[in-house]
Amino acid sequence: MADDGLWLHINEAARRLGVTPQAIRGRVNRGTVQSRRSNSGSLLVLMSGTPPQESATAPIETLHSNFNSEPQTGRVDADRADQLLKQLISSYKDQIAASERRRESECAILQERVDAAEIRAERAEKLALDALTQAADTAERITKSLIDAASKPLWRRLFG
Repeated sequence: MADDGLWLHINEAARRLGVTPQAIRGRVNRGTVQSRRSNSGSLLVLMSGTPPQESATAPIETLHSNFNSEPQTGRVDADRADQLLKQLISSYKDQIAASERRRESECAILQERVDAAEIRAERAEKLALDALTQAADTAERITKSLIDAASKPLWRRLFG
């Protein structure tokens, strides 16, 4: 087995490919991805390269390859350079927008979790307060009945 790539944890491989860890596990089960266990027992998959959709340097590599494919005349066509730079800027703007959408989505999910936790905490506090109030009432009744019983003579306590 040739190691012509990088062994990554399934979560990192999923992030780089833009898929879920479950999808990576499915590929491992189908045998479409090489896998092995690490020394700690976690599943590693072999990545033979970085996909262009997740590579932060992909637009730069494209720009570089486009310039290298042009004749080496010593000068670069300004219009072609402007066009490529606009593509690069557009690509980065799209990546930033996608990142901001993911961040907003994650923030909304976290806020929902915080709100739900606050509601549960309020309910738990109310239940605890109710339980303490009931316990205090019960203790007060028992104490009162013990005091009443102790203040009566023995014959009254026995015969009513």
